[in-house]
Amino acid sequence: MFENIIAIVNEVADLLKLDKTAREYLLTPKRVVKVSFPVRMDSGRIRRFEGYRVLFNDALGPGKGGIRFSESVGEDEVKTLAFLMVIKNALMGLPYGGAKGGVRCDPKQLSTGELERTAREYVRYLHTYIGEDLDIPAPDLGTDPRIIAWMLDEYIKITNRYAFGTFTGKPPLLGGSKTREIATGLGGYFIFEKAIEEFGLEVEEIAVQGIGNVGGSFVKIAYEHDKKIVAVSDTSCTIYNENGLEVEEVLDYKRKNGRLAGFPGGKELPSDYILKLDVDVLVPAAVENVITEENWKDIKAKLILELANGPTRITVDGKLREKGIVVVPDVLANAGGVVVSYLEWVQNRMGYKWEEEEVRSKLRRIISRAFGEVVAKSEEKRIDLRRGSYLLAVSRVMEAATLKGEI
Repeated sequence: MFENIIAIVNEVADLLKLDKTAREYLLTPKRVVKVSFPVRMDSGRIRRFEGYRVLFNDALGPGKGGIRFSESVGEDEVKTLAFLMVIKNALMGLPYGGAKGGVRCDPKQLSTGELERTAREYVRYLHTYIGEDLDIPAPDLGTDPRIIAWMLDEYIKITNRYAFGTFTGKPPLLGGSKTREIATGLGGYFIFEKAIEEFGLEVEEIAVQGIGNVGGSFVKIAYEHDKKIVAVSDTSCTIYNENGLEVEEVLDYKRKNGRLAGFPGGKELPSDYILKLDVDVLVPAAVENVITEENWKDIKAKLILELANGPTRITVDGKLREKGIVVVPDVLANAGGVVVSYLEWVQNRMGYKWEEEEVRSKLRRIISRAFGEVVAKSEEKRIDLRRGSYLLAVSRVMEAATLKGEI
């Protein structure tokens, strides 16, 4: 995935006429911390876990990015995701650099007690690298507000400071913001509305690949706004109904059964068949690299809204554009989560809470402004939205770094 990033950054660097030193600055993380820490299992044995925290760039402010618990966690993955946070935060105009962290584990195989001890031990080993003015973590894949609450509690015990802004994505009683749990899906829906308006698209049918937290939030919000969701998928299958799915029933079935296979309200198709459906909008909300050189010709949608990180290989961007398909890139489409994290951080610093409508209004305003800036830059330079997004973000990071004398 980092190869994708290097390629697109070099394209943008060419447009900005950046020299070798500037390119190295952009693509080199400021700090990579790797730790190995012990956790006592319920059985009494000691098991060691690998933990990471990468601060990729802090030209615009303290690091900001999630902590994931996953077996895929490793230095390359965390570094890649930290760089994406640099771009995303700069693009949204947030006063943050980019960071990411994680623990290599399968959280589903850990008991509640083991999960808590792992979360607390991670903070014990890495607490000197995080803080509300230094690097602010949040939930990510395999983590949730409960895990963040344990981490916050451990941080408070170690530092003897009630610095609630050190973590975002917290439970509301511990300073969490309203709408945070649906923020990525909600922000994606706001971008979806802006895109169909901007490009004059008539949208009747939507297909969503992946209905976890992000995809599930998006389909629920779209359904509440009278949009027709004709297909959803997970690793077990695609469920398709040309007349539109009853979204609440789909989500309830998925919650109870853990998979979509067997859902009675639609036709069951292979999991990857969702990419081939003749729909107006395709929303990849699962994993990276699902639209590739091998299958891009199968895409029939007018609009691809990337709610997952890196679902489209950048080598096919041009081919999709030639087909007349609008691709709204991940760094723009799925930024709602970090925007609401920022709003949570601001509330924590003020010691004040906004009502849900105010949070939604601020999210819509920030993300809509970013969309407008990307469209304007893309039209000015005659490039696609992905390159327009990166061009804007990179130029902001480089300007800040130059002003600070870092390059």
